[in-house]
Amino acid sequence: MEVKNNMEEEQLINAAMNVGVKVYPLSIYCAGVTGSVRVKILIGFGGLTETEIITGIKLLKKVWKL
Repeated sequence: MEVKNNMEEEQLINAAMNVGVKVYPLSIYCAGVTGSVRVKILIGFGGLTETEIITGIKLLKKVWKL
């Protein structure tokens, strides 16, 4: 997911972690990419209930100020 809020990848991950939501950096899969790369985060839903997914998305929206 591309996050357009002027936060860096590490800031997004830390903010999510602070509210108990685990997200993953896409940058680790972009070896050798040069130039300006937009911040993108991977979100996994495996093993979560629908309620947990909805709660997690709401928390991300809040802490990422979207």
